[in-house]
Order: sequence, then C-alpha cells, then structure tokens
Amino acid sequence: MQRQSFFIGLGLTALTSIASLSVSIYPGFGQSTTSESQPNKVTEADYTKAIAINPQDAKTYFNRGVFYYEQKKWKLALTDYTKAIAINPQDAEAYFNRGVFYYEQKKWELALADYNKAIAINPQDAKTYFNRGVLYYEQKKWELALADYNKVLGLNPQFAEVYYNRGLLSYDQEKWELALADYNKAIAINPQDADAYNNRGNVYSHQKKWELALTDFTKAIAINSQLPEAYANRGVLYLNKEDKQKAVPDLQQAAQLFQAEGNTDAYEKVINILKELQK
Repeated sequence: MQRQSFFIGLGLTALTSIASLSVSIYPGFGQSTTSESQPNKVTEADYTKAIAINPQDAKTYFNRGVFYYEQKKWKLALTDYTKAIAINPQDAEAYFNRGVFYYEQKKWELALADYNKAIAINPQDAKTYFNRGVLYYEQKKWELALADYNKVLGLNPQFAEVYYNRGLLSYDQEKWELALADYNKAIAINPQDADAYNNRGNVYSHQKKWELALTDFTKAIAINSQLPEAYANRGVLYLNKEDKQKAVPDLQQAAQLFQAEGNTDAYEKVINILKELQK
C-alpha cells in the first residue's frame, strides 16, 4: 500500500469577538462607557439617543459600532468606527476594531494601516501586534509576522495563541523543532487546545514519531469530538500502520464532519482515500 501523506493542520488562531459587545480580537476588551452590570441590555436606540445629546462623544460612536458589528451590520459599524476616529484621532481601540473589520473583509492594506496607527498610539498593546502578525502571515511576509509574534511574547509571555501561531509559521517553513517547541508551550499554557494537539501531531508525523502523533490526534479528538482534521490525520496514520480496520471509521467520520462544515476540498481528499481502500 502506498504511504499516505494527508496530514491536515489547523490554521491561524484568528482572534475574534469574545467579550460582550466586543469586536476586539483580544479576550476581555468590551464596551467602554456602558454599565458593567447589564452590558447586553443597551439597545441601538440608547446609543442613538446618547449621540443626539452629545454628538461629539467618540466612545458612544465606538460602542454603537461594536453593537452594529455584533448585529452583523457591517457598513453601520464601519461608519461609527470612522466617526469615533474623526472625533478622537488618538483612540487606539477604534483603529484596532476598524482594523479587525477590514481584516475580516480581506482589505489587507486598510487593516494594516489601522493596526499600524493603533500601535503608534499605544506601542504596548500586545493584541494589536498579534493581529498585525496574523495579517503579515496571510500575506506570506514571514519575517514580519515572526517579529510581531516575538514582540507579543515580550509583552505577554503567557499568550498561548501566539505560540500556536508561531508554531504554524515554523511548520509552514518545515522548521519542525521550532514548531514543536511552540506547540509544546501552547499546550502547557492551555491543555485544552485541541487544535494545538492536532498540529503537534502533524509535526510528530513529519518526524516519523508515529506513536507520539497518534497520542496527540487521539487527545485532540477527546477534547473536541467534532474536529475533522484530527480524525482524518489519525485515519491516515492508521493506514500508514496498515491498520485498515481502525483507519476507515476515522476517515468516514472526518468526511462526514468536513461535509457538514462545507469544506469541500478536504471532504473530497478523504473520500478519495476511502475509494482507494475499496479497490
């Protein structure tokens, strides 16, 4: 049987909205002026009324922009962030959030300009370096991405997502030992990161450390039973160990999950492997 090499890594940790009414991609960053006791009770009408009373209140525009973002009213969110910046050009968080918006719209240069501005205003803000590093990675500007990830770790050495993303950067450049070291650190900080186990399993696979890879893929599945990459990778590993009986159920589960996600390319790759096994 021809050895399979279908190992799937998980992509960048693209930090997304986590806190209540926050589009900042760093955990814990939320609204700046509303009541902390009931942050989700504020309505669009409340923001609009506040703006009518004080049309020069940049933070209210900012918060309404967050509200619109959460409602997926993209153009309105963009308008409010831009208005907040016009009123207060030193509002680093407004540049940051608008940068997130542009990034998600794949408007790379606009996102980069806003991240650069946010960093110029607040050069100690780790999350902005992180996001800019992600953007550089997307543009395949490896050295710039690495510099930003390293800067984040200088500011916050416990930022697990940075180790994960830096590991991915090293993995893509086939720097296996560097990737392994970063995934080890990411897992040490966050032992429940299924993606990190899956990606570390891929590193072990490239190093032909099959049992370590198998352990990591199995751990990833134990943490997240809906992670198709881990099933696919474990299935391929079983195939390479010539254990078809264990490989097929994993590959079938991977195909089902990929199809449910709408990941057509990965689904077809797994299906093709299963078809080969039927010959």
